[in-house]
Amino acid sequence: EANRSGEARGPFPWPMSVRSAASTARLEAELEFVQRLANPDYLHHLAQTRLLDDESFCRYLGYLEYWRRPEYAALLSFPHCLHMLELLRLPPPPPAPQ
Repeated sequence: EANRSGEARGPFPWPMSVRSAASTARLEAELEFVQRLANPDYLHHLAQTRLLDDESFCRYLGYLEYWRRPEYAALLSFPHCLHMLELLRLPPPPPAPQ
């Protein structure tokens, strides 16, 4: 979705020049978190702490999907983190038969 000036809307719909320090800090924190998903050790930590079972955390992962948009994806140093984000959002597999 774009605003009247043609700039893309997202969690930060206003131009960079008018963003507050708080919104810039939020963008940087979310960028850092999304890129951590490229680290297998961090993914292991998320699984071990059972954070992936937390509904609010899963909703947060859904919110982070905006990083797929080209204007945000261009900021990523580790773009394969988006694939991990996608995998983390898949429903869990059914339990193995016993």
